[in-house]
Amino acid sequence: MNTVLAVIDLQGKLAVSVKNHEQVLERLCVLLPAARKLDIPIIWVEHVPEKLGATHPEVAKHLEGLTPLAKDTFNACYNKDFIEQLSYHEAEQVLMVGVESHVCILQTAEGILERGLKLQIVTDAVSSRNGADRQVALDRLTQAGAKMTTTEILLFELLKTPKHPQFRAVLSLLK
Repeated sequence: MNTVLAVIDLQGKLAVSVKNHEQVLERLCVLLPAARKLDIPIIWVEHVPEKLGATHPEVAKHLEGLTPLAKDTFNACYNKDFIEQLSYHEAEQVLMVGVESHVCILQTAEGILERGLKLQIVTDAVSSRNGADRQVALDRLTQAGAKMTTTEILLFELLKTPKHPQFRAVLSLLK
């Protein structure tokens, strides 16, 4: 199954204003290098970067060589470049991380599901400023057909076996 990782709006002050932002950043520092080791394409999105600023440096260092897609709508599926990237990678499944769960994550996720793609929200790598907003968004997405996962569950599912050539490299990121 062709899988892509969508990194949504982990920018400036917003990235550190959400609940458990330290955990979100730490999980991304595992997930992003693992995705690269597993050759999973990454689609990097920034919401109005001229106002919200650049992606948090802890995240951006793992996105070196990629170019962020700027958007000015909450739903990245309204962005032509985002849709072109999904098509280019022949995405059948999208893994989603970022902020805020109840705004851009929710609306983009709904757009992805409307396109008939499978979707997994990496719950330890998404957040909102308000915990209740995050939970309602995740509940709505579960009801809409998205799967909830965590970084570690996801990585072991992607590896499938300890015989995977990148098993040790990915495992070392989890320790």
